[in-house]
Amino acid sequence: VSPLYLIAVFIALVLNVFGHVTRPWCNVVLRLLKKLLEYALPTGENDLPYRNAFLKAFPLDVRAVRKTFDLEAETTIYASCPKCCCTYKPTWDGKVFVYPP
Repeated sequence: VSPLYLIAVFIALVLNVFGHVTRPWCNVVLRLLKKLLEYALPTGENDLPYRNAFLKAFPLDVRAVRKTFDLEAETTIYASCPKCCCTYKPTWDGKVFVYPP
């Protein structure tokens, strides 16, 4: 993986995760970074062999970046007993989560 790719997607990722920048604006940042890289990478005779593949594979949605870095959280909703305040983890029956009675 190219360091340019990592730096570019990491900028958008940091803005989204730590800066709380919304997804649409992070997507704008990704598009701007892609455009910057298009102009920064040489073209013509000095064309880098991976340039076109690099630009074609560049993500334009921050959700894809979050998935690449495996940052999507998996949440589990626990049931809470109103009488004893105990929490119960659901079991999966193949279609839905089932909570104890």
